[in-house]
Amino acid sequence: MDKLQKSLAKLDHRYSVIAEELVNRAIRQDLYGLNVKKLRGYDDTYRIRKSRVRVVYSLDKNKKVSILKIDLKDNRTYEDR
Repeated sequence: MDKLQKSLAKLDHRYSVIAEELVNRAIRQDLYGLNVKKLRGYDDTYRIRKSRVRVVYSLDKNKKVSILKIDLKDNRTYEDR
């Protein structure tokens, strides 16, 4: 089980459903209507926010999405990406 699957498994069911939807939309690059923000201090790294769920992802030069982190919002959400 990789790191992202472990992150999803730790989430409550209602949050894991939201997280899966956000990950799928990020991969499809269907971001319309989502709360997406570029993270300061990083090149091509963004976060999607819905409820308490945060999905942090990056785009490479070919616009390929790499999911970096799935977590619930707390004081450490954006540390150690």
